[in-house]
Amino acid sequence: DEIGQLAITFSEMEHNLRIDKLTSVFNRASLIAQIGFLRRQLAQKPGECPCFALLFVDLDHFKAINDHYGHGAGDKVLVTVATRLKESVRVTDVVARYGGDEFVVLLKGVTNVDDVTATENKIREIVEQPVRLDHGFVRVGVSIGWAMFPEDGEDVDTLLKIADQRMFDTKRSRKAAR
Repeated sequence: DEIGQLAITFSEMEHNLRIDKLTSVFNRASLIAQIGFLRRQLAQKPGECPCFALLFVDLDHFKAINDHYGHGAGDKVLVTVATRLKESVRVTDVVARYGGDEFVVLLKGVTNVDDVTATENKIREIVEQPVRLDHGFVRVGVSIGWAMFPEDGEDVDTLLKIADQRMFDTKRSRKAAR
């Protein structure tokens, strides 16, 4: 019994280290570790195309939801967005909460920008659907930026920086279009 309980406790601790408590998607540290593992794994297979893309997803108008409806409503929106992100991508892809209202999606095996754009459009279409709260519905927009390995960079920091910059460019252009 003690060994079984110890194994369960260890498993729970491991889960808590890898998963965001609120949204039940991977956390930032787990995402970075998975990208590192993927890069090492692909490097050991010369001749194969070591391709993947990162999508940096930031919620538009999230602060207004928190301010107007409270943090409980904001948490519900984050949980809903995380679920919708997982529904928007393949089972083999990775969704992680990067922090606050930011998520990163790791698209494995992506070889061209058209695939990234198609996934970006699908995410936007699904995530931007109204979210039901206790007192009605709210809408949250998403600004998305992307980076592809190895074209845009070969290390995690560079890829995240490029995806983040493209996300801010998207956010700026979406604001200007209103």
